[in-house]
Formats: sequence, structure tokens, C-alpha cells
Amino acid sequence: MDKIPGGASGIGRAVCQALAAEGASIVVTDLNNQGAQETIDSLSKHSDNRHVSYSLDVSSGEEVRKVLEYIISGYKKPPCILVNSAGITSDDFVLNMDEEKFDKVIQVNLKGTFLMTQAVAKVMVDQGITNGSIVNLASIVGKVGNLGQANYAASKAGVEGLTRTCAKELGKFGVRCNAILPGFIETPMTDAVPEKVLEKLKKQIPMQKFGKPSDVADVVTFLVSDKSSYITGASIEVTGGLFM
Repeated sequence: MDKIPGGASGIGRAVCQALAAEGASIVVTDLNNQGAQETIDSLSKHSDNRHVSYSLDVSSGEEVRKVLEYIISGYKKPPCILVNSAGITSDDFVLNMDEEKFDKVIQVNLKGTFLMTQAVAKVMVDQGITNGSIVNLASIVGKVGNLGQANYAASKAGVEGLTRTCAKELGKFGVRCNAILPGFIETPMTDAVPEKVLEKLKKQIPMQKFGKPSDVADVVTFLVSDKSSYITGASIEVTGGLFM
């Protein structure tokens, strides 16, 4: 059973669809209840899997614990896969950004990833899951920075540091933790970017195109499978060559 925070749209939805196609039971968590249900409705159904969704604010430790209790009670077992894809932006230049914008992004993108990882990892360890896999969605922006995104870049750089630390601490229990660094992927976030800006960005990408959510989902599928059983603490860039 796989748990995917932020699965209501974009990359999160594509990850849910890819893992469901492999026969996994999917738990979608998101504040967007309608989007989460639409994701559930789009998933492949197999005889032995079951998909559900829950409303969840990943920045609340109490909510994270309660939802995880519901999941374990419903499935009678803990998740063996966690994909942290919940993320937001609230852009502004450093000289103008107020504390609220900075804190909000850090709370969801970094603290939320920590809370989810901590809660699920505890259950994995306590219940003897020895093939656990945690995948965190970071960003190439966390590696190189980006104009107007000090908060987002800082949060995603933190996700990478968190991922490596968790990989070192959890490896002895049979739980792997890896990060994916997407570049410019066609999602609801990029839909808000002006066309002129998108065209300028596209010229900076060696492959001369933006990625699709499925490009990231395919890497997630690899990282949670036995084919990557000796990979942990890694950061894999899915960028079309951008900033290499």
C-alpha cells in the first residue's frame, strides 16, 4: 500500500496513476478533496487493491498522525511506500518577501515532508517493514536557486538534506529514502507562468521541451521497486539537462 501526499493533481496524480497501474493500493492525501477524489477515480483497479483519499494538511503533525491511524486501521497494515509530493509556491523577491510567505512555503514543503516521513518511517520500523521506500519530491531550484523563489528554493534544498539524513538513519532498518529533482514540468503550477517566460525557459533546456508529470512518475516507480534496492540517499534530476 502506497501513501501519496499532494496527489490531487500534477506530478502527484501521475505518481498515483503509475503505481496503481503496477497493482498498488493507493492512499491519496491532499487539502483539495475534489482533486483527490478525481485522482482516485482515474486509477487502475485490480482485484486485490483498494484506493482511498483523505483530506490532510501535511504541515500539521496532529493531522498527519490521525490520518495515518485511519489508514492503518482501514488496511490492517502500514504503508511500505511513501511519496511526498505536496508542495506550494508563494513567490516574491527577497527584498519584498514577508515572513508569512516564507513561513507558509517552508511549513508545507519542508516541515510537511519531515512530518510525513517521520510518521510513516516510525510505523515502518515498529512493524518490521524491511522493504520500505520513501521518495521525496525536491526541485532543481533547490540546487541552483531561482529568481523570486527564495522560500521555495530553500524548502527544496532542505528536502534534499532531509532525504540524505533519513537515508543514513533508516538504511539499517531496510527503509530507503531518495529524492527527485524535477525541472520544468507541465503542471498546474507552470500553467500560471506567462507564455513569453515559458518560451525563454524552454530555450535553456538542452532537450528543448518541458517534461511531463509521467516523466517524474516513471522515476518514482523505479525508486520504489526492487530494481532500485541498492539505491538510497540519491537525488535524481529529471530536468531535460537543465543546469547540468
